[in-house]
Amino acid sequence: MKNYAGFWRRFAAAFLDGLIVGGIPSIFFKDYGTLSFLIGLAYSVWMLSTYQATVGMMVLKIKITKESGSKVTYKDAILRYFAAILSAVALLVGYLWMIWDDKKQTWHDKLAQTVVIQVDK
Repeated sequence: MKNYAGFWRRFAAAFLDGLIVGGIPSIFFKDYGTLSFLIGLAYSVWMLSTYQATVGMMVLKIKITKESGSKVTYKDAILRYFAAILSAVALLVGYLWMIWDDKKQTWHDKLAQTVVIQVDK
């Protein structure tokens, strides 16, 4: 049985990634709208398809895999990124879904057929 990552661990990882992707560049750029989106997309897709984790996930010792256990592809990472926007737009219900789900999947995990697992055990 896989050790699925829970809400607070995933939240902390997302918070750290938010500081990296949003906080640091906003110091250098005044008008950060479209650039923010593109940096977030590039960061997420590259990190997930290369390392199966973002920097925040690495710090919290979690990673993303396909439900089958295989590595996330660029296509999977892009799908997951855009699906995460849908999870957020729906009053964050798509993110909160992991609280009730057996595999602790969000809506964007379900759409991309991914799971987030702990790697520290």
